[in-house]
Amino acid sequence: MMICDLCKRDPVRDEANPALKQAPWGVVVQPPPGSGLPTRSLCWACWDRVFQALIDLALQLKPEVRPN
Repeated sequence: MMICDLCKRDPVRDEANPALKQAPWGVVVQPPPGSGLPTRSLCWACWDRVFQALIDLALQLKPEVRPN
């Protein structure tokens, strides 16, 4: 059983489809070895929210305009 680090629940527990219970249910983010950062496990719903937040931040960045 894996627990999502953001929503703190096991997404497979509520799944009725037996095929989805066998498949990987999310994303595991592993930092580089020796960095001291913890490994994070995210369900697909939380990973979608994190990815959308990254996209929104990238869209807010304005390109640097340099005069000729």
